[in-house]
Amino acid sequence: MNIYEHNGAFLTNKYTTWYYNIIELAIKKREVPVDGEYYESHHILPKSIFPKYKSNKSNLVYLTPKEHFICHLLLTKMTYGRNRYKMSKALTMLMHIKQIGDRSKYSINSRWYDYQRRLAHTVKKDYWTAERRRLQSIKLTAYNSEVDKTSDEYLSRNAAIQYYQLYEKVWTDRAIQTRLQNCLTAAANRKGKPWSENRRMSHVPRKQTDSSNEKRRIKMKGRKTSDGMLGHNHTDASKKKCSNSNKGLIVIKRGYWYESPQGAQILFCPIVETANLYNLSLEQLRLLRLGKLKKNHHRGWRFIRTATADEISPIKELYLNNFHQKKK
Repeated sequence: MNIYEHNGAFLTNKYTTWYYNIIELAIKKREVPVDGEYYESHHILPKSIFPKYKSNKSNLVYLTPKEHFICHLLLTKMTYGRNRYKMSKALTMLMHIKQIGDRSKYSINSRWYDYQRRLAHTVKKDYWTAERRRLQSIKLTAYNSEVDKTSDEYLSRNAAIQYYQLYEKVWTDRAIQTRLQNCLTAAANRKGKPWSENRRMSHVPRKQTDSSNEKRRIKMKGRKTSDGMLGHNHTDASKKKCSNSNKGLIVIKRGYWYESPQGAQILFCPIVETANLYNLSLEQLRLLRLGKLKKNHHRGWRFIRTATADEISPIKELYLNNFHQKKK
């Protein structure tokens, strides 16, 4: 491939000349990394703009960390339109990478940081025009209306996101303080300012229209209501009594099908009890279910699919009947 054939993706200016000067010098000095030296591989023609050259070895050059950063800085000054937006994102990622190892030999100064932040704001504002936002909204609406929200793929993805948000995402002290400070700053900026019409209307009590009440009446028709508890709450003594009466009850919400090392399909429902029966780790089964295990199995067990409500229902009834019989 010819690294100079960029099909007009680069502007003809001094920054393009400087960029290729750095690339040419690096190619002459080091065709392969030198042992004991720290270099970073760089795509001469960026892979986000030229995906067909992503795996082409002649499109790679080894740069020092400082050369790598300067090249990405120059790319934002020698591109335009959507390509400039892409190069701005690449520069942002490069500047926010953890400063570890040999990369810590150089730091980002205030002038470069100021340039990057202003550039990111400008290109984002220029790129997301009103028309582009409208088309994106139509695209997302079409996707949400067509996607099968009962599929295993969709449910597994949502379960993975929910698990990450609840158990794996860690808020550092700095992040918490930053978020608190942002909230206090926003509140201080709003103080003394008149409310907008939208904000005022969101706090004004609204009375349901007759048509709205009629729609709700039709929707609720035939639905089972509470037995005399409408508008009332359980007392503390009643809550304690309910808690004691439900002790030992196994709550079944979902189940999963796994294939054993012998090839048998086994329903893990309830999950904890079934996993303990076969001496398997719940955490490893969860990672297997989400596709995060490199070996794609846990002690020879493989994930098949999520169980349907009809498959779980008989097991729920069985455990519930056994529970009531023990209580008697």
